[in-house]
Amino acid sequence: MELRQTDVRQGTLTLKNGGTVRMDQYIARAESAAAQAAESAAAAAAQLAQVGANTDAIEALRRDVDIIGDELQGKYTKPIEGIAREDLSEDVRASLVSDKSIKTINGQTILGSGNLVIRGTLPAGGNAGQILVKKGSTDNDAEWQYPRYPRRNLLDNAVFMKIGNLPVNQREQNQYSTAGAFVFDRWKLISGTVELSANGLILNGTIQQTIEETIGQQYTASVLTANGIDSASFNPRTRVFSITSDGSAAIKAAKLELGSYQTLAHLEGTDWVLNEIPDYNKELTKCQRYLFIVTSASASGPVGSGYCPSDGQTATFFIPLPVTMRANSIPTFDGTLYIYAPGANGQLVTSVTASAYLCGNGVIFGAFVDSGITLSRGGGYVLRVNSGSKLIFSSEL
Repeated sequence: MELRQTDVRQGTLTLKNGGTVRMDQYIARAESAAAQAAESAAAAAAQLAQVGANTDAIEALRRDVDIIGDELQGKYTKPIEGIAREDLSEDVRASLVSDKSIKTINGQTILGSGNLVIRGTLPAGGNAGQILVKKGSTDNDAEWQYPRYPRRNLLDNAVFMKIGNLPVNQREQNQYSTAGAFVFDRWKLISGTVELSANGLILNGTIQQTIEETIGQQYTASVLTANGIDSASFNPRTRVFSITSDGSAAIKAAKLELGSYQTLAHLEGTDWVLNEIPDYNKELTKCQRYLFIVTSASASGPVGSGYCPSDGQTATFFIPLPVTMRANSIPTFDGTLYIYAPGANGQLVTSVTASAYLCGNGVIFGAFVDSGITLSRGGGYVLRVNSGSKLIFSSEL
């Protein structure tokens, strides 16, 4: 028997209801239904995968929000306006912040329940440069304060209260009244009188300090008095810092600094407290660049050595100093000085040269004796300062 391949598509199919349908049409319909089912299954699988990815993303976002909330709690000290203005993009800011309040959903912040601890309104007042500081553990217990991290003070010897050996006062007077004269270290009395007291300066007039250079930026000049922080005056062109007072309140300290606000002192309760107290030895070293006073604790103590360049009444001396002075200085003396030669009596110094020249960490100057006395050429001599006397070198500004 010969078998032949027959195409089933050419036949017919009898249906249960007695009807017939061509086999090729039936197969085409079945194939179409199978294809549609496959497409639906693929779409359903894609939707399930997307749901899983969204679930992971939502979970990651929730964790991120929790972390942000933890970081904000107790650590973010900027005002709400600062958050909106500085730290959020325009679209996020609009969605999160309205005026001074965080937007909420059903009474909770959109960052999550308990994640944001800034409540209520900000304290009134505040000045430029102040920050918001938490005072205690109760809600809304905050106030505006100046930062306690001070900038460098461009002034020397500017704490006037009696703290240890401060202020530096090599002239050792408590009261000064000569207008135009230098007073305690680095300061000059322009008018009136000034007195150093335990609580600060009692100034009835004006004192000034000239600094050596300016940087050309914005400066803040301030003083701390018994009444609190007040402003002072600074002229960058002349480099002069001025304090003027009527003597009604003791002046505790002064500061010149770069920037738009003061970091001289801050409030603790109702008391103003200095942000820093300078080291006396460092202040003394800075002051000695402008003024150095040689004294002797014993009678006729030696302070320098020298020689006589020629027969006559002048000897040249070198005196070592602990710092290099700012410039050649003007020597003066208050009391009695003596020139001694080995094995000879001391000769009284009548005057000194008009200038003392820098020589390393020291100065060279000349001392004169009476015209009736002759110092021998080439002779070695010692300069002595009598007890209670002073030899003064000034290159003050």
